Amino acid sequence: MTIPNPTPGISNDAAAIMAFESGKKSAGLAYVLWFFFGGLGIHRFYLGHVVSGLILLLITVIGVVTLFPLIITAIWFVIDLFLIPGMARNQNEALMGRIRNGLTR
Repeated sequence: MTIPNPTPGISNDAAAIMAFESGKKSAGLAYVLWFFFGGLGIHRFYLGHVVSGLILLLITVIGVVTLFPLIITAIWFVIDLFLIPGMARNQNEALMGRIRNGLTR
């Protein structure tokens, strides 16, 4: 089955490469977001993990408002240090699958 090419004059392979390059996620950028905004879960939003990003954000906000020790956020912050490469890789593999199936989003 051939994927319809939405841009005439560009080969299907070139269109697929452009779609992948425009949507791929960078582990490096995720680490920068993690370093500066890790407690807010911004890196998780970037990597497509919206629900866990919202949970982390909520835990952090509740911890700051109630002055409760932010041990959960700190533990999650350290664990994400090791999870970011896999999350980026999974997002990029899912993007490749969508491109192969003719879906660009």
